Amino acid sequence: MQEGLTKKEVFDILEKKIYAENTRYQLTSFFMQFFRDNELLNQDTALEYLAKLRKVRSESSIITYGKFMKALLNYAGFKTDRMKFTGSEHQPTYLEEPELHKICVTPSKLRDILILRFMGFLGMRRGEVASLRVYDVDLNNREILIRARASRGRDKVKSKKDRKVFIDSTTLDLLKEYFETQVTDIDSYLFNISGRQIVNIVKKYAREARVVPKGLDTDRYVEGKAPWEYVSPHTLRHSFAIMFLKRGGNIRTLQNLLGHSSLEVTQMYLRWIPDVDREEYLKVIG
Repeated sequence: MQEGLTKKEVFDILEKKIYAENTRYQLTSFFMQFFRDNELLNQDTALEYLAKLRKVRSESSIITYGKFMKALLNYAGFKTDRMKFTGSEHQPTYLEEPELHKICVTPSKLRDILILRFMGFLGMRRGEVASLRVYDVDLNNREILIRARASRGRDKVKSKKDRKVFIDSTTLDLLKEYFETQVTDIDSYLFNISGRQIVNIVKKYAREARVVPKGLDTDRYVEGKAPWEYVSPHTLRHSFAIMFLKRGGNIRTLQNLLGHSSLEVTQMYLRWIPDVDREEYLKVIG
C-alpha cells in the first residue's frame, strides 16, 4: 500500500497551489533532487533527506523546505507529527525611505518608475504587477483592483480574493502621464512585462542607485557581493510595509493592503518600528 506522495502527485499539488514564479522554480528544483533518491514523499523520507541536506544547506533553508514538505503532506492527508521546524528564519530585507525614493527616481523610463513604485509605494507583488490590465486601474478613485488567481504565464497571483490598493499622489500623477502617452488598449496588460523582467529591472536600478538594504543576515551575506545585489522585488514590498507602520499605519489595514490571509504573517514587520509603537500595536492585535 502506498504511504506517501509520488513525484507526479507532488508536482500536481504544486501546480494547483499559487506560488510566485521564483518560489515555484525553487520548489521544482528541490523536489527534482529529492525524487532522484526517493520514490515517495512521506514523513520518514522527508526527515531523512533534510538530515542529509544539513551538511550542505543552512539551517534556515532546512526550515523553509521542511515547512513546504510538511504543507504538501498535510494537504494530502499524511502524518506530519514529527515534522517540527523551529528556529530563526530569514528576516526580510528592506530599504529605508530615502533609499526607496532613491531607487524609484533612478530610471529614465516612465514605465520602470511606475513598476518600482507599484511595489515600493503600493505594496504589490511582482506577479500582481505583471498581471495587471489597464482596466484594473481606476484613476478617478485612485485605486487598483488586484484580481485573485489572475496569472500571466508563470506569474501567479497569490491573493485568494480580490483586493484593492490605493494610489499615492506622486504615483497618480505619473500614471496619468503614462495613460496619456503609452496606453492605447483598455484590455491590454498595463506594462506588458513578465515577472522575470521585473526582477531584472529591480536589480538594474538597485545597482545603478547603489542602494543598501537593511535586514541582511550573516547566513545570506556572501563576502565580496555588493549589498545592492540583495535587493529584489519583495525587498520593495517589505519596504512599503515597514514604511507604512513607521508612519503610524494600522497593522490590520496593512494586512489587507498586502493581501495576507493571516495577520501572523503581517506581524513580522512590527520588529522594525520603535518599541513604544510595537507595544501599541500588540495591544491592538492581542
